[in-house]
Amino acid sequence: MRFQRRRQVNLLGLRFSGNFDYTYRSSDDDNDFANPYVRLWGRSRRSHEVRSQFSMRLPETGGIGNRILKAIAGATYGDTNLNFSLRGNTGRLYSIRSGVDLNGDQSTRDRLAEVDRNSETGPGFWNVDMTLTKDYRVGGGAPRQGRNNVAQGRGRGGGGRGGGFGGRTGETRLRLRARFGNLLNHSQPRSFSGVLTSPFFGQPTGFTGGPTITLSMNFDF
Repeated sequence: MRFQRRRQVNLLGLRFSGNFDYTYRSSDDDNDFANPYVRLWGRSRRSHEVRSQFSMRLPETGGIGNRILKAIAGATYGDTNLNFSLRGNTGRLYSIRSGVDLNGDQSTRDRLAEVDRNSETGPGFWNVDMTLTKDYRVGGGAPRQGRNNVAQGRGRGGGGRGGGFGGRTGETRLRLRARFGNLLNHSQPRSFSGVLTSPFFGQPTGFTGGPTITLSMNFDF
């Protein structure tokens, strides 16, 4: 299921757009990677997942009359775009295991007889990333009179190749980008121990990385 707002929504000078996705996954099999010697048909996955991306563009500086204030606004928030990426899903399934060899197959990953495979579910997962993009207009393209010069050259029977360059009016732009991973510094376990004889039974065995910041710069001309 997908919901997307194709048109921008203007609110208090801010422009919003985005989309929302929901996915449900379910599967059953007998492929128990933890103990392939004892196969048992059962659930291998049950998950709900939501993803959303939305963009917020800050107000432009065109409505500011004072030159000083306009310059300050252009250097700080003008032409700035904030993109947020949100993801959340239910916890992963895992099995409770004895930690001892119950059937003589030399594997200590045996389940207890009364416990089904993947009977437990870990906590859910959610995360928020943000990307900030800021554009600076450095200068313009080739002057417009170049196009007139080319036209005059054509009239004299020359200058045909220069038309593409003389007509260029594009801007030179510097783009700065900062990406903030795990923006809210949310602790997110990846897996859990289901071994009854382990002192870490029921505890997470790994976590995703903490917050990260990635900076980049592009120069377009």
